[in-house]
Amino acid sequence: MKIKMILLLTCLATLLGANSIFSYQGLPMANYGYDVYSVGMGSSGSADFFRINTNYTNPAVATNINKVIFSTSLAFGYQWYESENNSYRDDGLTFPYFTFAFPINNHKFGFSFNTYLSGNLESSVDKSWEDQQGNSYNFVETSKISSNIYRADIFYAYKNPIVNFGIAGNYYLGHRTSYWETEFEEELLNNKYESEKEFKNPGLTVGLSKKWDKISVGLSYAIKTDLNGEYSFKYNHEPYEDIIGEDSKLFTVPARYNASLTYKINE
Repeated sequence: MKIKMILLLTCLATLLGANSIFSYQGLPMANYGYDVYSVGMGSSGSADFFRINTNYTNPAVATNINKVIFSTSLAFGYQWYESENNSYRDDGLTFPYFTFAFPINNHKFGFSFNTYLSGNLESSVDKSWEDQQGNSYNFVETSKISSNIYRADIFYAYKNPIVNFGIAGNYYLGHRTSYWETEFEEELLNNKYESEKEFKNPGLTVGLSKKWDKISVGLSYAIKTDLNGEYSFKYNHEPYEDIIGEDSKLFTVPARYNASLTYKINE
């Protein structure tokens, strides 16, 4: 029985290790605007009224503000892997969030800016290629991805004895740059390709919250948002022209529902 429980917990930990549904798009790190405490508690906090909570993913949480609040953080990390023919690097420097909020009686106002999604990866591998004449060529293939989506929120919350209400106007902006290069010993054979997307669009989030003696609950909903913008494709061979265009659906931020509960165990 103990072995089965250990295996079950291991499988669950593996499933929960996938931080973001956007991983396959090169955006493995999802922040969503959580504050430091919430991230450390498994991205919780959207219904926690028993501390100074700057997790405004549910804008109704802002009703716990009793004074001017400024909160920010910086997360950084670096991962490196190298074998005989391969290398991989992940630069994990992110700016999770910046928040400023203030109360006017039962009305609460604020602004937040956060790294919503991010991914900055680089990998390279040593390869060889043989042409029809039997000539062998050695080259290094390098791939890079630089992707970041930021979200700016202006939010308002109203503290009500029946149920607290909050609303936030969201604005998403970001980019995704993909780079691919082959570097041969003969420079004339080198190839470079780069695609870049820049996108933006507004969104909306609404939320409710309620606090009792030792229990608080929260509900929030962020609408689905299609991000539009421009894209370009660059290369270093004939006809040496960049492909530039516009699209109304370069990236989709899906609708997001959140239901949470906090229970205070000790005073």
